[in-house]
Amino acid sequence: MERPTPAAIETLMDRAAELKSALVDHATSPGFNKLLAARYDDVLKTGTGRGNSLYEAIESILYDRGPGDEPLIERHLRTK
Repeated sequence: MERPTPAAIETLMDRAAELKSALVDHATSPGFNKLLAARYDDVLKTGTGRGNSLYEAIESILYDRGPGDEPLIERHLRTK
């Protein structure tokens, strides 16, 4: 496999940033308010600093599996 050019890498990084932004927007949309609030409270109970708590709560929504569920990131990226 040929090594990607710096321009190709920059393009991929830009696309990754766009996808991550869209994913975080989706996870923080009104449909996830209750889940996000619950996850935020759970993270605060672990002693994680307030500055990182929202980040950790959003990450848990994106990557954690519920019982029999796929992570939100898999469902979201399948539509892109």
